[in-house]
Formats: sequence, structure tokens, C-alpha cells
Amino acid sequence: MKHEIREAALAAARELHRQRSSNGVFGLPKGSLYLTAWPTVPACIIFLDIDGVLNSEQSRDEFGSLVEFSKKAVANLNEILSSTDALLVISSSWRIDWTLEEISRHLASQGVASPKIFGKTPDLADQPRGHEIQAWLDDAPFPVESFVILDDRDDLHPNRQRHIQTDPAEGLTAHDAYRATSLLLKAD
Repeated sequence: MKHEIREAALAAARELHRQRSSNGVFGLPKGSLYLTAWPTVPACIIFLDIDGVLNSEQSRDEFGSLVEFSKKAVANLNEILSSTDALLVISSSWRIDWTLEEISRHLASQGVASPKIFGKTPDLADQPRGHEIQAWLDDAPFPVESFVILDDRDDLHPNRQRHIQTDPAEGLTAHDAYRATSLLLKAD
């Protein structure tokens, strides 16, 4: 009996770990509380990094934490979202330790208007972020009309032409938002 209980507990722990680490690469089934269901028409995607995009050296100095986001960066992201109706895929390292539901709640608490998160890039150990984004695009179970990558890093090959590199000192600027919107509205 003890062995069966132990095995059941281990199986439950493995399943929880599997859900936290892998569930959400392409979102969750329709009806998930915090995530957007798969699109039924070709979608515009924002691959969103958080550190250096929504938070910055300036916001860290102002708030004393990278968990608090820059009000300007959030307003600029909201402008992109309202202008394009794009959906978010989290490419940030936050996707490793936070669930998509936790990220979505935090984005909303920081002022991101109706964060439409429906996935995260896979964690390909020791691979550049650009390869993780490409892996997501290669396996997407729905058509992607256009996409943009918002990131302060520069390892975004093979999609550099769709990358808006932010300055980690100030995060997502109005000029970055304008460029991102232009790219999203221009299908590949």
C-alpha cells in the first residue's frame, strides 16, 4: 500500500512538473483562465522578452526591482497590441520559472492591457534564443501571418529582420513600438 501511494505521489509530481515546464509551448486548450485559445485565422505574433524590454535599468533604479515594469514601456507595448491585435509568445527567461498563467497575471498587474498570451518558446538548452523562436515557428499548429521579436539581446538569428532590439537602459520606446507595429502589419 505504501508503495502504491508513493508511486501515485511521484506520478502526480511528474505530471505537475511536465505541465509547468512543457504545457503552454503552444498555449493551453480553449477555456484556460489566463491564456488565449489558438487562433482560427492567421495570427500576428509578438515574441516577448521581459528583461530589458518591459523593465529596464531606469525602472530598476526607480523601483528597486526588475519585477516592476517601466510605465512607458508598458504603454508602448499596449500601443502595439491595440494597433495590431497581436498575440504574445513569451521568449523571456521568465518562462522557465514562471507559468504562463503567472506571467499573464503579472503583465496585467503591471498595466499590460488584456495580455493575449498563448504560448512560450521551447527551452533548448545552450541554444541561442533565435533558434528557440525558430523552433516555435517551425512547429506552430496554426498559421502565422507575421511576427516580431522584442528583445534586448542580439542572438536572434535566423530572424534578425523581424527583431526590434531594445536598449536595456530604457526598455521598449515609442520608436521601437512604431517599428514593431510596422513589421507586424507587413506580412511576410
